Parts: sequence; structure tokens; C-alpha cells
Amino acid sequence: MIKIQTLVSDALAEPYQELRSELENQKQLFVDESPTKQGNLKAWPSEAVAPIFTVFGIFGNRRRDR
Repeated sequence: MIKIQTLVSDALAEPYQELRSELENQKQLFVDESPTKQGNLKAWPSEAVAPIFTVFGIFGNRRRDR
């Protein structure tokens, strides 16, 4: 399963970065994050919704430079 996750992650890396860079050019943007945890590990699933695309991410912290 990890090999498949790595393959998918690698395949999506470039399109993901392209969409992330387009977020700052959007006239309308909705952003949400919802903290969650599993055991002692915390995570922040986040989504940025633009009129024609949505970017999802799961982060281990809330730093702005992620």
C-alpha cells in the first residue's frame, strides 16, 4: 500500500504545486481547516476552494509557510 501511495503522491506533486501557486491569483477563495488527531499525533486537514478548483492538504502544523 505504501508503494502505491508514494506513486500517487509523486504523480500529483507537480499539478498540486501548480494549483497551490494559482491560489493567490483567485478573486474568490474559501479556506477551511479542521484539526484532528490520531493517538498523540495531531494534523490539520485544510482545503482551499476556488471557483474552478479545490486544493486539499494535510499538515502536521499550522505554520503559514507550509
